[in-house]
Amino acid sequence: ILNETGQELVLRATKGPTKDVVGKIRLKVGEGVTGWVAKEGQHVALAREAFLDHRYKAFAELQEDSFQSMLSVPLMANDEVIGVINIRTNHSHDYTESQIRLMERIAEQVANAIRSSRMYRRMETRVSHLTTLSEMSRSITSGMYLDEILNLIVAMTAESMKFKIVTVMLLDEEKQELVIRATQSSSREYVRKPNLKLGESLAGKAISGGRPITVLDVKRTPEYRYPDIARREGLCSMVCVPLRLRDKIVGVMNCYTEKQHIFTTEEIGVLTAIGSHAAIALENAKLVVKSAIVQEMHHRVKNNLQTIASLLRLQMQYSKFKSVTTVLQESISRILSIAAVHEVLSHEEMDRVSIKKVAENILTATRQSLVPPGKRVEIALMGADFLLPPAKATSVALILNELVQNAVEHGFRAVDEGVLEVSLLEDEREITI
Repeated sequence: ILNETGQELVLRATKGPTKDVVGKIRLKVGEGVTGWVAKEGQHVALAREAFLDHRYKAFAELQEDSFQSMLSVPLMANDEVIGVINIRTNHSHDYTESQIRLMERIAEQVANAIRSSRMYRRMETRVSHLTTLSEMSRSITSGMYLDEILNLIVAMTAESMKFKIVTVMLLDEEKQELVIRATQSSSREYVRKPNLKLGESLAGKAISGGRPITVLDVKRTPEYRYPDIARREGLCSMVCVPLRLRDKIVGVMNCYTEKQHIFTTEEIGVLTAIGSHAAIALENAKLVVKSAIVQEMHHRVKNNLQTIASLLRLQMQYSKFKSVTTVLQESISRILSIAAVHEVLSHEEMDRVSIKKVAENILTATRQSLVPPGKRVEIALMGADFLLPPAKATSVALILNELVQNAVEHGFRAVDEGVLEVSLLEDEREITI
């Protein structure tokens, strides 16, 4: 029977002691008597010493030495050759016209049965794919979180299309890397693979080219970064499909098979549609996050206005002997320390704040507003960064602002130059500023 490419014949059935070679014997179209019949679409009848025919090709596994005659007939369905059926005898035999016509009728029936079976399997596959796409569409419009949707997509794709591993990798535009975001693989080694650089991987090639890339065997492909992992996990063929949202590619979906597989146009089309669903899910998740951010910001603005009011009330209690300018300057400094937190939040993730960046903003504001004219104060920020939730970050910013303000006010009262150093230290138990 011809394989998916139509370029190779594969032994699918045989009668006799050589049944164990089914699926292992392969022959190119045009090669041997069988290949010639497949190429020309005509029968060949050899009455004696078939093995002496110039087109003949022997296979030791088939134990053909004892055969004398051979009749080879094409399997035709709708005027298209889909395979070949061969008959052999141990003794010389002149095939009659009626025998040849009979075999051609049998071959026609076999070909139509194969064609019908393929159509049925194709329809089953399409129904499975449409069911998968429908289920994905429902999940995208549901209240599920992005990770849940992506995990559902990879699981359903692997199950419906019989893939060994399916992985969704999203693009980190800042680092120009692809990061695994979802996979149904349970292999810790595969899941913990390092991120892929765009210019150093097949997935990056799929993104830059904007089209799917297929590989027959990743273990033998130089561009594949982790052939050792593929070997241990039993991975062979791969298709890498870009996740496209309008004109922007946001990631890729990698699908692996256990055995060599030539991906059909239909399979790639289905995977492209699934990839579009994954990209839409990502966009929907971003919109949900933006909506949540707006609500969260309203809440934070209200809380911060209350914090500012409380600071001003405290200032009123302890500012009886200070000038109006000093009082206002101190209040402005405290308000700016809160603003430093939100300056970082406006550029970073909503749930964590970089304390080092907050400290940099506070120190910059201090140099601009609190250092008296004529004094040279060198400011240094040392130590590794760490992240805190916004509420704690606001408290730390206020404390750090008081420390820096007192250092400038009292430490440089009698000197004209010096160093103000802020050190950030973190160990397993605590953080020290």
